[in-house]
Amino acid sequence: MIKAVLSCVSVCLLSAEVVADQGHERSGFYVGVGGGSLSVRADNEDQADLPTTSNVHLQGGYSFSDNFSIEAQYVSSVKKADYVSVNQSFDLTSLVKQSLSSLYTSSQLADITSVKVNGSAVSQVSFQTASIFAAYRTSGNLYAKVKAGVSSTQMKLESVGKTSWDTGFSTTASAVIKSSVQGFQKDFDQGFQQSFNASAPNTTERDTNFGVGIGGGYKFSEKISAELEYTKFTEDVAYSSLSVNYSF
Repeated sequence: MIKAVLSCVSVCLLSAEVVADQGHERSGFYVGVGGGSLSVRADNEDQADLPTTSNVHLQGGYSFSDNFSIEAQYVSSVKKADYVSVNQSFDLTSLVKQSLSSLYTSSQLADITSVKVNGSAVSQVSFQTASIFAAYRTSGNLYAKVKAGVSSTQMKLESVGKTSWDTGFSTTASAVIKSSVQGFQKDFDQGFQQSFNASAPNTTERDTNFGVGIGGGYKFSEKISAELEYTKFTEDVAYSSLSVNYSF
């Protein structure tokens, strides 16, 4: 894998020397900024794909000629995406009435018609990638681009437990008993969150792979250009992006 990247870089350098001798090509540094969406395909068919995250990126490189360059890129999520791994509903009406039986009469408890809770295990997903590519652009103002290199990807899963309640009362239910049910729900939420945090710690996964990309761009002037690209950082992680570059 690394040998393939080094071979590609060597080709860029050798080609740059040839066109430099001809004296017709432009060389120099460039920088760029952009954004896009990053998607992750599940490892197997039984799992759902992770949600798409919104990202920004910075990039910079050196052009040996109009066609060949070395380019570095850093991508970071600006908005985390929620991945719901568990979603279950429970009817707690009997449990609530039992917990309040010492405080209220049977007729008062009968005013509690339903107490249901929906518990979700939510993982908030974010990404960071750092890559270096050897890139080739075709000649002309409207051009195609291909690149290959090494990408290091980091995925963070920050687990959060969430609850939502569906509570029903009869028209004769007092404000006092409604308040008692709300107190039960508050205590339940605190216990649920503590239990969830203990069983689902945050995780960070890192991976380094051979990355490739394809796209196209347009030169508005000698210094300003825009590029639309599709980059595969790993076999499962893909980034669709738009960039604006400035050449020095």
